Amino acid sequence: MRRRTGLALPAVILVVAAAVAAPFIADVIDTSFYIIGETSEGPEDAYVAAQAGRIEGVLHGDLVIAVYDDLVISGTVEGDVTVLAGGAVEVTRDGVVLGALQGVARSVDVAGLVEDDVAVAALTTHISGTVGRDVVAAGGSFDVSGDVGRDVSGWFLSGRLAGRIGNDVDVRVRALEVADGSRVSGDLLYRADSDATVAADVTVGGTFDRLPTRAPFVVRVALAVATILGWIAFLLFGFTVVWLSRRLVPRAAGAIVTRPWRVLGAGAAALFGVPVLALVAVVLVASILAKLAVLALFFLVLVVALVFGPIPALTALGDRLTRGRAGLFGGFLLGTVVWRLAVWLVPLVGFVVTFGVLLWGIGSWIVATWDGRQRVTASAKPRPVPEEAWEPPLPPQPVAGGPEESAQSG
Repeated sequence: MRRRTGLALPAVILVVAAAVAAPFIADVIDTSFYIIGETSEGPEDAYVAAQAGRIEGVLHGDLVIAVYDDLVISGTVEGDVTVLAGGAVEVTRDGVVLGALQGVARSVDVAGLVEDDVAVAALTTHISGTVGRDVVAAGGSFDVSGDVGRDVSGWFLSGRLAGRIGNDVDVRVRALEVADGSRVSGDLLYRADSDATVAADVTVGGTFDRLPTRAPFVVRVALAVATILGWIAFLLFGFTVVWLSRRLVPRAAGAIVTRPWRVLGAGAAALFGVPVLALVAVVLVASILAKLAVLALFFLVLVVALVFGPIPALTALGDRLTRGRAGLFGGFLLGTVVWRLAVWLVPLVGFVVTFGVLLWGIGSWIVATWDGRQRVTASAKPRPVPEEAWEPPLPPQPVAGGPEESAQSG
C-alpha cells in the first residue's frame, strides 16, 4: 500500500499558518464577497481573495481562493478547488467538486461529492459524503463516516472510522475509534501509543494492526509544535521584511525573474567565496583572538544569509506560480509553503530547492543593492554639457585704465 503520512506535519503547520496569514492576505488583496448564485455560471478558472465565498451555481474550471471566513460549495465546481480559509470549508449534500479539494482551513466538512482526492489540513475534518479517490488529511480530529474510493491517511490527535474505505487506511493518531459498520477493503494500520477502540461489526479485508511509534506521543507533539512555531516565526519575519523593504525586495525578486543567470552568479560567488575568504583569513592571522573574531564574523554573516537570503527568492517563486496575481505578500506566502512542502515530502528534492533558494536569494540581494547604489551614484553626478555647446575659457583680459594699458599708451 502507498504511504502518504509524510503530508501530516506540513499540513498541521499550514492549519496554524492559515489563521495567521489568511486575514493578512485578505486585507492586502481584497475584502469582498465572492458569490456564484444558483442560476449563475462562473468563468473557466477563478483566482479569488475575498472575505468569504459561496458557490451555488456552476464554475467551469478550477477555483483558487483565499478567504478570511468560510467557503461554502452547494453548487458545482468542474475543476479543482484550492483553498486557504480562516474559517470553515463546506461541501454541502448538494455540492459537487469534479476535481480535487485541497487546502487549509479551520474545519473541513464534505457532505457532498468530491470525485478526485481530498488533501486538507484542518482542526477538524469530517467526511460524511463521497470521495472518489484518496483522503489525505491532518489536524486535530477526523471522522470518516462516508465512502472513500481508495486510501485514507494522515496525522491526527483523535480519529473515528465509520464508513466504507475502498483500499487502505494508514494513520498516525493518539486515539482511534473504529465504529460499527466500518468497512475497509485493504489494510487498516495505525500508529498510536494505545490500542484502538473497535466495535463488533467491523470488516477489514487485509491486515488490522497497531504499528510501533518512534517516540512517545507527547514528544512528537512537542517537536511538531516547535516546528510550527519556527515556521510561523519565519513567515511573520518575512512579511515584516517585505513590508519594511517595499523597494528593495521587489527589485531583488524582479532581478531573479529578469536576470536569473546574473543573480545566480552573484549568489554562487558569495556562497562559495565568503567561506574561502574566511578560511584564508583564519590561516593568515596569527593571533587567536583575531581568528576567533574572523570565525564569529563569518557565522554572523552565515546566519544573516540563511535568514534573509530566501525571502526574495520565495517571493519571486510565488509570484511566478500565481502569474503576478498574489502581490508581494501572497507570493512570499505561497513560495514559502511550496518550499516547506518540498523539504518535508521529499528531503532530497527539498535540499535541492533550498540550495537554489539560497543561491538566487543571496544573489538577488547583492544585485538589487548594487543596482540601487548605481542609480544613486548616477543621479549624484552632474549632467555632461553637450560638446557643441562647450567653449574653452578665455585668458584674463586687462582692465581698462590699468597699468598695462597706460604703458602701451606712453
